[in-house]
Amino acid sequence: MTDREFKRLKRADLIEIIYQLQTELEETKKQLEDRNIKIAAAGSIADAAVAVNQLMETAQQTADQYVESVKNSAEEAKAEAKAEAAKITEEAKAEAAKITEEAKAEVKIEETAQEDAEVKTEGE
Repeated sequence: MTDREFKRLKRADLIEIIYQLQTELEETKKQLEDRNIKIAAAGSIADAAVAVNQLMETAQQTADQYVESVKNSAEEAKAEAKAEAAKITEEAKAEAAKITEEAKAEVKIEETAQEDAEVKTEGE
């Protein structure tokens, strides 16, 4: 509307136009506020995403440390098991050698006893 058209309007019409403009202004303010809230929420979401990302990085580092710790423990246990196996093997070899020597000694004693018995039998 032009200035002339406004001047020709009645007071009631002007009040109605002012009322409509105020209503539109209030709606526009509400829309602007909603957009500002959405922008703030987007910022909050971005902040939350950064926080979650940092949390995930920390969790990954913790998991990596745990895995490394488990690997080290497994390697230590494996080394201890090998050492224990070697010890047991050496003890078993020593015991086998002892048993073998005892068996040879018994065989020798039996052979000597048998030879003595044969000599006695021949001497009679």
